[in-house]
Amino acid sequence: MGRERKSSGDIGNIRGISQNTVNFHVKNVLPKMDTGSRTVTALKAARLGIIEFLVCHTLFILL
Repeated sequence: MGRERKSSGDIGNIRGISQNTVNFHVKNVLPKMDTGSRTVTALKAARLGIIEFLVCHTLFILL
């Protein structure tokens, strides 16, 4: 399974939302999680139990 980084546009297309919406949410969640990247945020959220590891793994692939 490839773990290629997806752009905000790619994630938006997968989720059915705009690239601007993806960027808006990423911009808001990074400071709340005290992280600097989507990957670190997903991993930290999994470690804290905010999301399940399976979801984190899926997000990591999408990121």
